Amino acid sequence: MIIETVIAIVAVSGMLMLFRSKKQTIYPHHEIGPPAKDAELGKSSEKLISISDSQIANNNAMDGLQHRVELRLPKIKVPQESEVGFPFEVATEGLASGTQIFADKTYIVGQVTNAGVVKVVLNALGKRSVDIKCGETWLSAEINIIRPRHEKKKFAIYGNCQSLALASVLMRFSDFRNKFEIIKLDPVHLISNAAHDAFLNKSLPNLDVLLYQPVKEGYRGNDRFSSKYLLTQLKEGARAISFPSIQSYCYHPTVFLFKSASEDISSICKEIFGLPIHELYHFHQIVKSYLSGASLQAAIVSFDQASDKDIEYYHARIQDSWDRLLQAEIEHAIDIRISDFIKSRYKQSLLFHTPSHPSGEVLADICHQLFSHLGVDASDEEMQEVIALDPLNMISYPLQKFILGDLNINYDNSRNFFIKHKDTHITIDVLINNYYMLYNYIGKERLALISNHSLDGKDHLLADLLLFNNTDSSAMLDDQITTIIQKPRIIAPDKIEAGVPFQVITQNIMVGTAIMADKVHSLAKVDASGITKISLSVSGKRTIDIKINDDWISSNIIVYKNI
Repeated sequence: MIIETVIAIVAVSGMLMLFRSKKQTIYPHHEIGPPAKDAELGKSSEKLISISDSQIANNNAMDGLQHRVELRLPKIKVPQESEVGFPFEVATEGLASGTQIFADKTYIVGQVTNAGVVKVVLNALGKRSVDIKCGETWLSAEINIIRPRHEKKKFAIYGNCQSLALASVLMRFSDFRNKFEIIKLDPVHLISNAAHDAFLNKSLPNLDVLLYQPVKEGYRGNDRFSSKYLLTQLKEGARAISFPSIQSYCYHPTVFLFKSASEDISSICKEIFGLPIHELYHFHQIVKSYLSGASLQAAIVSFDQASDKDIEYYHARIQDSWDRLLQAEIEHAIDIRISDFIKSRYKQSLLFHTPSHPSGEVLADICHQLFSHLGVDASDEEMQEVIALDPLNMISYPLQKFILGDLNINYDNSRNFFIKHKDTHITIDVLINNYYMLYNYIGKERLALISNHSLDGKDHLLADLLLFNNTDSSAMLDDQITTIIQKPRIIAPDKIEAGVPFQVITQNIMVGTAIMADKVHSLAKVDASGITKISLSVSGKRTIDIKINDDWISSNIIVYKNI
């Protein structure tokens, strides 16, 4: 009995001491006020402690525990007010990480973090509540969302697809966001007439800053699309800042675009590459290999080879792309110039994914120059974020070995073909096989005509591509191309693996026509898309055939055994 009493005294005394020490740290916080006459209660409790009064001591100790539990209750704290659309901090206590944060008990606007502080944005004006649901109970804090204290200046970018990328990265800079509101605008080559008219009549007269690329008069058959016309419509005091259309062949000096091609070619190109024909770059070496009848394996080898004459030409084309950019900057009195930056940095960093898709590093330099005009601050962290974002990295082409040897860049995917929206990396051998598939469909005659026309007969590449057609591109006749287009044709890969499905492309052949193997076995029927999937299970030299009237149209194919 004596031992039990001593233990009780020690336990009660310990709880009392814990209660007294805890009271000293709890009550200064304004959210939890002390009970009346707290100090007197503490003193009297200490005097009344005895063996017979252990229950009183226990009650006081429990009171201390109650305050400790009260301290752990969940809390939420927000500022009294915040500007609409501007991030503000929500501070929380006693809530599990990941707990959802609501606005007006309706909209999820964030979630609790381990740090206990999270930034949220509210886009509607007036008295709002920020809420967290604890079981069946709502924990809420009020905030007043007000209009911006300083009206933001209206800002727009007018130009090609590079303008959209710039708009996206500019919003990464907090000082720019605080000072400017970007008016959304489609690229000049894509914007509809109605949307362009709305911009001219409603948005342009109210702009404070127009960032633009020079657009020539008469573009799209209407001077109202020209940058010169836009400048005449700005309000007094508005600023116009120009930057160039950025293009460089410093990484891909051997490529060119088809200037024109029929719908059937574009459709097949999209099936094979996931790109329309006017967006797909063609490598001189691959076109040359195909027109000369080189095998797929030989084309893969020659892709990385270049003669001394080729090397001389490629360096000249790189220099020419710099000269053109510099000339445009001088001719149009460009405010934000980028040619010197590219020339000084292209060997150390990958500055372009395609000749017209600059990297995040180029866009960051444009932002840096723009901010010096506008008086906008930018942190190093924000600049690095823009470089990493790299919004124009939507498609990239492999770098040829004789080009890589002249550079000092570490780029893991430099030997792959990449399309972001398909999330695929294609190796060089597969890429060249895909080009051969496309060129098989186009045919040598038509490929020579299109390539000659695209190159304008201005450089030595033409000498290699005029293997099957010596007609000057300016003298191309519509009936020449029409005759080629109208021929019924069937195209299949040179070799496939037994049992593995592959594509057969047909041209100018009636839908439903039977596709045969070795003029004997019926495999499938011509599809409306012009692309039919089939497979062959027997290895060896085979033919894919279609009979039109009494004539056979055939394509040779080698079928290998399964590996």
